Amino acid sequence: MAPCQFESQSVRPFRALPRPLLFLLVVLLQQSSIGLRGQVLVSDDSSKQAAHPASARPVGERLGAPPPADSPSLRQSALDSMRRGDFTAAIRDYKQALNLDPDDSDLKLGLARALSLGGHNEESKGVYQQILSKTPDNADALEGLGSTFLRSDQPFEARAVFERLSAKHPGNPEYKIDLARVEARLGNYNHARQLLTAVLTFHPHERDAQLQLAYVKLYQGRYTAALADFTRMLKADPTDFDALLGNARVQYFRGNITYAYRLASKLVEDRPNDYDAVFLMANLERARQHPKKALELLARADQLSPGNPETLQLERTLRHEKAVALRTSASYAREISSGNSSPDLIGFAGQDLRRFVYETALDFSALPRTRSTVVLDAMPATNAGSFGGAVAPSQVTYRQTTPIFSNLTLRAGVGAIRFGPGGLRSIPEDTQAVSVATYRPLGFVSATYALKKNLNLDVTVARDPVPYTPLSVRMGVMEDRVEGGLRYSFASHTDLWLDGYAARYSSIRLQQLGLSNGNPALAGVGTIRQPARGGSATLVRNIVRLERASFDIGYAGRAFAFSGSQPQEYMGFFNPPFYQVHQVTAHLYGAIRGPLGYDFSGGLGVQQINSHQPFTQALNLTPTLSYKLNRRFSLKLGYTHYNYAQSLGVIRGNGVTLSTDSRF
Repeated sequence: MAPCQFESQSVRPFRALPRPLLFLLVVLLQQSSIGLRGQVLVSDDSSKQAAHPASARPVGERLGAPPPADSPSLRQSALDSMRRGDFTAAIRDYKQALNLDPDDSDLKLGLARALSLGGHNEESKGVYQQILSKTPDNADALEGLGSTFLRSDQPFEARAVFERLSAKHPGNPEYKIDLARVEARLGNYNHARQLLTAVLTFHPHERDAQLQLAYVKLYQGRYTAALADFTRMLKADPTDFDALLGNARVQYFRGNITYAYRLASKLVEDRPNDYDAVFLMANLERARQHPKKALELLARADQLSPGNPETLQLERTLRHEKAVALRTSASYAREISSGNSSPDLIGFAGQDLRRFVYETALDFSALPRTRSTVVLDAMPATNAGSFGGAVAPSQVTYRQTTPIFSNLTLRAGVGAIRFGPGGLRSIPEDTQAVSVATYRPLGFVSATYALKKNLNLDVTVARDPVPYTPLSVRMGVMEDRVEGGLRYSFASHTDLWLDGYAARYSSIRLQQLGLSNGNPALAGVGTIRQPARGGSATLVRNIVRLERASFDIGYAGRAFAFSGSQPQEYMGFFNPPFYQVHQVTAHLYGAIRGPLGYDFSGGLGVQQINSHQPFTQALNLTPTLSYKLNRRFSLKLGYTHYNYAQSLGVIRGNGVTLSTDSRF
């Protein structure tokens, strides 16, 4: 056998030995080197262990496996895993260490923190409460329990914990800052500001208090003040990650999506494992109409903070927006008109109108960045008064909504309504049978432009049917309307809507049966037209926003007038020379228990028909119950009572609606 070309330097001194002995020495040297390479440095005694012969160690250690772990090494391994964000490994190591040392409170605290950060909030609470059962005033355990309550969307329980800590340790600003964070989550922004201002009075350089105060201003909608605070922090430290993130959030809420996206992208690049930065990027991708990218970012965010309620809510919203939705509703309403003393109104006293409406809407996303809806409506109505008879109009409409830019959204729709079969029919105020409507087209185009984050402009041009009564159906009345509106947000939870419109109502060209040269023939009698104008104002202020209940109050008013209303020009619906109504409104909504929800709205005020008529009461009440069977299907049952002007003028009316919403 030829000698090996490359000899080890350690073998050459032994070449003079007999070959069997030389072979034995080489084997021993190789085993010794394997054992040395396989050692893991676990303590200061490792150099002593290296002095022992390799053959004296366990077989697993000679092959490179780590030695049996002890409590200190497991503790260090868990801490290293926590720093890496590997909470699963940290939980495993803490549990193994506790098996070796079950009474170590520091190990229990570490396990509870790892469980909470890993999304195991219920198990984390159990460990914290186990610690507190033995040491009720353990500040670290209380603080961890409060933070876990906050992560698991239990702000009221978190507030109780941090109030206890703040009272027990009044000189520790951290607990007041934590309490302020909880108050901000609950929407108690003024109380949060008071707490943070008190901290900064005695600790003016407390960075966390400065940061939380800036965020409170942001949540209140005081974007300029919040941005000034974040900018001040960045002057002190241009690399302050949290201040940069706050800056990006301000721009996002202001609607400056492009700038916010550039800044947030850089932050995620610098800290890819920061939950808040990744979550902001998901919101920005949603705003940029990139739902797929947003869902990918949410998957990353869920890995960083498992079970976070904000992540779950945004994911549900995105899937809700992407899903194909089928909505159905069936409603029944009855209006009975009372007499009125206005000489300008005719035909409205003694009417008994009953209307059924069946609607089916299919909502889907078939075009890029566009939500589309196809709506089918059936609207049978009967009337026992002078508008009498029965009709069954039906309507089909296609609508779509497309965000063009971050501050511009376009909406459009087109469709047709079938008023009836046509032919000749007797109608009120006409002595002879006249032709009645069949099909008429409808459609609309509208745009919403964000002038500022808190100021939106709406413009709409529309052509809609007026299927209010059997008479308006037979006459095929359509409304051509131009409308403009502004929506302004004064502050957080306070909105004002102002709308104005000009419209023209027109019937088909009516033809009646007459005689021409002694023979029956249709003669044109013209089209009835009426212009109208009006406006409305709505102010809504959210007073209470709790976990299971929210309450809004506000004002709603509207006024309109039909020009040149004369008795012979009415078209079967309420068309006064002037009308106004003003109400104080209230809206209470929330969840009763589990999937059962409620929504109660109403208004109380005054109305006036014609400027020379007295004011009378205007009341409406609408209680609604909803039940969510599962994530994809829900039911809603509502009732409405009103005693102010609707389609028949001064009326009293009641309605019942049953609707479903299913997504697949």
